[in-house]
Amino acid sequence: MTTKLRLLLIALLGTLLCGCSSDNFKVNVELDDMGTQNLRVVFRSDSGMTDTWLIAHDNKLKFQGHSELPTIVTLLDRQGQIIMRAMAVNGDHITVRGKWTCRDSIEVSGTKLNEQWTAFRLKNLPLYAVDRRDQLDRAIEEYVRDHRSDLLSTVLLISDYGTLTNYGRTDSLIAIIDPDAKPAALLNGYQQWRETVARPVEQLFSMRLYDKRTGDFESLPFTGRTRLTAFWSRGKERDPQHRDMVDAMRNLKERYGERLAVADVLIDADSVRWHRILRNDSTSWQHCWAPGGPADQELMQLRIVAAPLYLVTDSTGNVRYRGNDIRQASTTIDKLAR
Repeated sequence: MTTKLRLLLIALLGTLLCGCSSDNFKVNVELDDMGTQNLRVVFRSDSGMTDTWLIAHDNKLKFQGHSELPTIVTLLDRQGQIIMRAMAVNGDHITVRGKWTCRDSIEVSGTKLNEQWTAFRLKNLPLYAVDRRDQLDRAIEEYVRDHRSDLLSTVLLISDYGTLTNYGRTDSLIAIIDPDAKPAALLNGYQQWRETVARPVEQLFSMRLYDKRTGDFESLPFTGRTRLTAFWSRGKERDPQHRDMVDAMRNLKERYGERLAVADVLIDADSVRWHRILRNDSTSWQHCWAPGGPADQELMQLRIVAAPLYLVTDSTGNVRYRGNDIRQASTTIDKLAR
């Protein structure tokens, strides 16, 4: 999945009963064209959260982690884009193979579940495209109904299912999975994620970010009227995710005019491609850049763990929607700006 990253949820997954006696799990990554660069590893273990940066050398990266209970391990690039995900527990030896420039086809092996997960993704690869999310959701639903005793059914629902924030629909699917295939501890991670995203809304007033229009640091406001702000990172060239984001924001702006303020914020530390993208951009809204990337001081209060992140704020700065589904952001705007 390339667009529905649930890093907060992924970090909360990690408690299946297991009697493994080894002290750690090992992950061996070899990706053609990866070269030498900094990569980020995120997972939650029984001792807490691990979120660290490692250096890949000559297309290879080897690391190990400790978790007595299975956890979802996520490897990301500097822009916060997912490279791969795998389930791991102490004693596992996981192998990741593929091409840096073709991440959708990366294969994860070493355990039965990871091989099943890879097989499902490769079989349904065209459906993981941004514009075919509904078809992927239907494929996952079909898999769950046909594999009620399969742990992968639970993993797909809490990791790849595009309508995850539709709690009722997701819960109805989880309900038909056999108890042994939906360990309570794993679902506790899902429940914690639900509680996290359902916390009372935050309030934002402004941020000081680099503004493309003036070439200087300016205020990005969140008050005064209904506002849609998209925080995004640039992955591969001609990324359909960015195109779809811009099209959706343009449509909303045309629909509501002055009743809706729109802005986007690049959260990549490198702005070179950003300047190139905007050189021929025809949109009129505010384009900003956070020089510190996701860890920029101005962004820390948002706790951004995946991109894109859409924020909808009302006229007083209350955050009425926060998530990565532009459709739900649009629904919220319809209620506020009509």
